[in-house]
Amino acid sequence: TTYIYHIYMQRPKIESVFKFIKKELGWEKFQVRDYESIKNIIVLAFFIGAYFYEIEDELIDNQYATWIAELGGGKGVVSLHFFMDGLKILLLYSYLQNFMKEKGLTIEDIQKATKMFTLE
Repeated sequence: TTYIYHIYMQRPKIESVFKFIKKELGWEKFQVRDYESIKNIIVLAFFIGAYFYEIEDELIDNQYATWIAELGGGKGVVSLHFFMDGLKILLLYSYLQNFMKEKGLTIEDIQKATKMFTLE
């Protein structure tokens, strides 16, 4: 029964990985229909989530993890929530860089668009 209890206690960790996949990676909009591909993505997502929990204590002392969590709103707290939010921002930045390169846009173009469509 101790083993079952230990597995049950992992449930919130698993749920947080699914929440991240759904919310940040657009799981509901998932277009892959091939069973093998879907299985591989699920395995990869759980591997990443499990890996984070295994090294969570070490991440607190890691400079990169600390500033990624801070980017995610952590204000000195390194947690899965803040770390994932920071990773989301980094991914968006990477997407933006690729989009700018693909479309031949400059930082000034992005700044103009930002000013045009925000309430500043």
